[in-house]
Amino acid sequence: ISNRPGKRTRAPHLYHKSLLTLPHPSPSQNITCFSLKERLFLVRTLWLYLIIMKFLFFCFSLLEELANGLILVFFFTNSFLSVFPA
Repeated sequence: ISNRPGKRTRAPHLYHKSLLTLPHPSPSQNITCFSLKERLFLVRTLWLYLIIMKFLFFCFSLLEELANGLILVFFFTNSFLSVFPA
């Protein structure tokens, strides 16, 4: 990086060779944090969590649509009764 006039300078904090080249384990090394059983348990737990969350979000959106429908029913009923009183 040079500060000579006419030469474009680049910000050194945007990229750095040592940050882009991370050490990779060799194929002979087997680095695992969890055993196969533990990983299977974690994956199943994650999928179960995702399914439950999707179901809860679906139920919440359904209740929200029902509430909006009831609000519209009461709004139009009130509007109708204000124009044509009983």
